[in-house]
Amino acid sequence: MVSRVEATRVWPNTPHLSVFVFTRNDVMASLAAIAGLLEGDGCAFVGRSVLAESGAFTSTSQLVGADVAVEGTATNWLARLEGTDRMPISLAFHGPKVGPVALRLANSGTAEDPNPIEVCCQAAGLSVPARFRTPGERHRGKYLVSWSESLMTSMLTATDGEYSAIGIKAELPTPSQLDSLEPDDPLLPHTWLIPAAPSHMRIATLDPLTDAPDPTIMARALHTLRTRR
Repeated sequence: MVSRVEATRVWPNTPHLSVFVFTRNDVMASLAAIAGLLEGDGCAFVGRSVLAESGAFTSTSQLVGADVAVEGTATNWLARLEGTDRMPISLAFHGPKVGPVALRLANSGTAEDPNPIEVCCQAAGLSVPARFRTPGERHRGKYLVSWSESLMTSMLTATDGEYSAIGIKAELPTPSQLDSLEPDDPLLPHTWLIPAAPSHMRIATLDPLTDAPDPTIMARALHTLRTRR
């Protein structure tokens, strides 16, 4: 049984800590793989999703979404949507330590590339400089760093992604956008994971003194992404 619900019940509160992956694999298969990761990690699907008509889009603002309540697991829900003209643009989960979590299709910024996939939660504990955090925020922040870094690796592997990243109030650039980016762009993620042999290449850009991305390291990360294509 499907019924309409309020959209605010789908999303974590802002600001968001986001874990992204860019993959060219089938979008429904990739969403199902990541939903399985979340459910396997103890994040329960709360039976909330936003649906839109299937088709390419660069921004969710272009879509007319229907907020629905569904039964069963997220992976079962996605399987029921296979072959229909409806596309899930977000699914809501709840983690025992993370709180509300959204799995969603992110903006692509260009019609040349598929939409990145994003998992986000509230960034409380990480959205203020470390020196100003309360003991509770420091504790939550440490957990979120560990959780997001583990998820970043799992998402990259599960979707055979080209790269993944973590950011706060960030957007993931797609490959055709990389050449036009500057290292001081405030929307860039702060940590990147790029497939490499024998293990993935992780590039963390945050300066421990300023809690802001270091432009020199960010430039190196962008160069690595550009030259791997």
